[in-house]
Amino acid sequence: MAEDPRQPKELTAAKLFYVFGRAYQSASAYLEAGITTKGIHMAEFGVLEALLHKGPLTAGTIAQKTGLTGAASIAPTVDRLETLGYVRRRRIRSGDRSYWNLELTQPGYSVISEIYREHALDIERVLRRLSPSERLELYRASKKIGLDSNDLQLGRFKDRPGGLSPSQLRRATTYLTTYSVRESSVAEVAAKVGLSAAQFTRAFKASTGFPPHRWQLNQRIAKAQELLRYGAFPLAEIALATGFTEQSHFTRIFKKVVGVSPGAWQRDHRH
Repeated sequence: MAEDPRQPKELTAAKLFYVFGRAYQSASAYLEAGITTKGIHMAEFGVLEALLHKGPLTAGTIAQKTGLTGAASIAPTVDRLETLGYVRRRRIRSGDRSYWNLELTQPGYSVISEIYREHALDIERVLRRLSPSERLELYRASKKIGLDSNDLQLGRFKDRPGGLSPSQLRRATTYLTTYSVRESSVAEVAAKVGLSAAQFTRAFKASTGFPPHRWQLNQRIAKAQELLRYGAFPLAEIALATGFTEQSHFTRIFKKVVGVSPGAWQRDHRH
């Protein structure tokens, strides 16, 4: 059988990692664009999806399921969904206690049902080339990579004086990475590790070398660089996929962090 010229002659760990990373970044941008182009932010999608699958929920339960914690994050999201007419609050009484439940309205149910259906189809399109056995193999390999990467990251910083404990660092970096498309407040991340905002900021910088916001911004810029390197998306879509509301804001911050504009960086690094 003739050798496939498209296959690398030597599959080094670095080459595999870069291909895997580019595949994830491009797939993530494709899936997020399928949601955001419907006029729904990713945080709003998370709330609507939770209500779709679980039924009425308290704000606290939604925050746990979506990672939106604290009034600074969950309240504006719910307020906007209420303004759009997609959710409503209903007071529930249980004995001497009362609390608010959030539930989908009929328009909200229709919107999220359609978006979720298309989202599921998009996921199938992304994975359509993989056989069932290849999907299982990718699942197992991805779990191993995730666990090993967390252990290596924690091992790099765990001995720094004044820093976070390994479990605290894992929770903080996982949260900041998972929700890197929006700017998390220091208070909400600090709450995840049981520290005050001031204590967390000092300990996080001692562990990583960066304040929380700068560390998270670096993650967003790194994601943008991968999308720029891939070369399949316009700047406006890359800005949206990495949590910037406008292309001009994205361009300004990118140049401030990297030193050159996104277009100039892309010309030098595009594959």
